[in-house]
Amino acid sequence: MKKMLIGCCIALLVAGCNENNQQQAPSQEAPKSPQEAAAEAPNSSNSIDIKEREKQLLENPAIATVNNHESAYKLVTTTKEYSRFGVLVSMSKYAKALHHEQYALLAPTNFALDKYGTEVVALLKDSSNKKILDEFVAKHIIKAPFSIKKLDGVTEAENIAGKKVQVSVDKNTIAGAKMSGVEFYTKMGSVISMDEAIDFPEKTLAAQLEKKNSKESQKK
Repeated sequence: MKKMLIGCCIALLVAGCNENNQQQAPSQEAPKSPQEAAAEAPNSSNSIDIKEREKQLLENPAIATVNNHESAYKLVTTTKEYSRFGVLVSMSKYAKALHHEQYALLAPTNFALDKYGTEVVALLKDSSNKKILDEFVAKHIIKAPFSIKKLDGVTEAENIAGKKVQVSVDKNTIAGAKMSGVEFYTKMGSVISMDEAIDFPEKTLAAQLEKKNSKESQKK
C-alpha cells in the first residue's frame, strides 16, 4: 500500500513538471506553407486607395511603364511632365498616327510651354484654331528613324508635314529649339524631351487673347 502511494506521488510530480515545461517552452508549430502565410497576411492592396494609386502611377513615369510605353502618343498623354503638350497632341489630327506608327515625337515639357502663359496655350484648344494646332503639333513629329543618340553626321531631319528642319549637334537643337537630352523608347515610336517648343504661335495667340479680353471688358 505504501509503495502504491509513493508511486502515485512520483507520477503526480512528473506530470506537474511536464506541464510547467510545456507552459514555459515556446510553441513548436509546424512551419506554414507560402500559401498559408499569404492567406494570413493582410491584403496590402486594400489599404491603398485605388485613385491614389492611379495618381502615383501618373506622377511617376518609371512606375507606369506598362501604361505609357505602348506608343509615343500614350507616353505624352499619361506622363505628368508632358501633360500640357499631351492634351494638344490628343486634340490634333495626328493622334492616331502617333499611336499606331513609328515617329519620333519632340515633346516640350510643361515648363517649356508655361513661359507662354496658360491662357495663351489654352487658345490652341479652341475649335477655331484647329489648323494652327495641327501645324504646331506637326512641327514636333519627326519621321523615323531619328534618335538623339545617333546624331553623328546628322544635319537635318524631316517632320510629318514633309518639311526639312535643321539639326545642330553642337547646340543640341532641332529646328532651332533646345533638346533636353532625354529620350524614351516605346513599342510604337519614341519621345524626345524638349526644353523649348518649336515655333510656338505666340504672336497669333497673344493677339487673339488681347482681342478676347478687350471684348469682355467692353461688355462690362
